[in-house]
Amino acid sequence: MNLDKEGYPHRIGECVCYKNSGICRITDIVTREFAGMEPRVYYEMEPVFDRHTLLYVPTDSTALEQSMRRVLAPQEIQGVIEASQQYQDLWIEDEKVRASEYETLLEEGDCSRILWLVKILSVHKREAEQNKKKLHAADTKILETAEKMIEEEFAFALGIEKDQVIPYILERLQEKGTA
Repeated sequence: MNLDKEGYPHRIGECVCYKNSGICRITDIVTREFAGMEPRVYYEMEPVFDRHTLLYVPTDSTALEQSMRRVLAPQEIQGVIEASQQYQDLWIEDEKVRASEYETLLEEGDCSRILWLVKILSVHKREAEQNKKKLHAADTKILETAEKMIEEEFAFALGIEKDQVIPYILERLQEKGTA
């Protein structure tokens, strides 16, 4: 059953960033009953870079609603790149504490912090490889997730291919003399 689409913070056709799922287009606002639970109203969302998946996010869940945010505008991206440079490259030695802290940063969804994660984990990955070692598995997973989030959002906002995002960022950093 489709609903009157008024009164919800997000609209059909809007693109949002949702947790680790990346950019999603809201395709509908519907009432569904899952696993014998009471019917609820959901945002039906399709990840932009994975058109074979549908996500259902309850409209009445404050926690999940906070995990949705608007996509960056192209003019905001330079600010995100610059802001990512302000964080200290402080490496957390304890693997469990580091994984927990970095997972929290991913969940918070602050693009400048996520870009910082990509930077610091990439540096440590290169150092490990130079020493004929591998990055810890949890760090590798976090790095892959962070890269995916940045590449998808920047590519979407800028209208470029995902593989052009890192060169774009590096070029902007060189322009500012911080690369």
